Amino acid sequence: MRTPSGETIVVLGASSKPFRYSYAAVKELAGNGYHVVAIGSTSGMIGDVEIFGSMSPDTKAHTATFYLSPGHQDMYERWLTGGNVKRIIFNPGTENIPLRKKLEEAGVEVIWGCTLVMLSTGGF
Repeated sequence: MRTPSGETIVVLGASSKPFRYSYAAVKELAGNGYHVVAIGSTSGMIGDVEIFGSMSPDTKAHTATFYLSPGHQDMYERWLTGGNVKRIIFNPGTENIPLRKKLEEAGVEVIWGCTLVMLSTGGF
């Protein structure tokens, strides 16, 4: 499933540190015309995108992309399985088999891949 430009993308584990992959992903997503909701453990900015410390349970998104280790993903399970997102990308190092099964049962498309590679190859 390709994501049309302008859709909302939630980045879970966003960081304002320029050497982090989540930082690069937020910059690339915003630069490609997506509406980015960045959620991180500390607030900050990535270009014009604000990083929020939490997310409204009513947030709707086309895609969510994880930059969190499996031990930090549980707090988002209800939101992810509650019909709020169509697709989730588990970036390298974030793979979570039990959560993947729950997401698939909830009808969410699950991708184990790299958001940055998907963007650079036109497969996002």
